[in-house]
Order: sequence, then C-alpha cells, then structure tokens
Amino acid sequence: MEYLTNILSSKVYDVAIELPLELATKLSEPLGVRVWMKREDLQPVFSFKLRGAYNIMAKLPREQLERGWKSVKRLGATVVLIGDSYDEAQTYAK
Repeated sequence: MEYLTNILSSKVYDVAIELPLELATKLSEPLGVRVWMKREDLQPVFSFKLRGAYNIMAKLPREQLERGWKSVKRLGATVVLIGDSYDEAQTYAK
C-alpha cells in the first residue's frame, strides 16, 4: 500500500497528465487476453521520459539545480528563471 501511496503523491503530477488505460484490441485478440496500454505519447512532451526527469529534478538540492541551469547557459542557451514553483513558471511561459 505504501508503494501506491508514493505513486499517487509523486511530484510528477505537477507536470504530467494522468492518463487513462486504453484497450489494445490488436494485441488482445491474438493473445486471448485483454492487454491495456497507458499512452504516454499523449503527454504534452509526447514521452514517458517526462516522469523520470521531473521526478529526479524535484528531488535535487538547490545547488545541483543551479549547477544544471548554469551548465545549460554555458552551452549558449538563454535561461529564464521565473517564480518559485513550476506553476509560476508555467503561468509566465503561457
């Protein structure tokens, strides 16, 4: 039960969309069982990688996060830091 609690309280839901399961009929029929798929390609970034990346970043200490954006900036990117939370940054970005 603790595992389920950890999943449902994960910070990843700050950025990821909770997706429904979809019956994969073309897989289900030949196998004789119902195969359900979770369509991570329906996420805004079209990938399940969003979950893992955000989950790791949400746990990083501030110093490591700062080191990360400074490295990206050194590579020539324009870095804009707005707000103290994802929601504040997202509101600004829209």
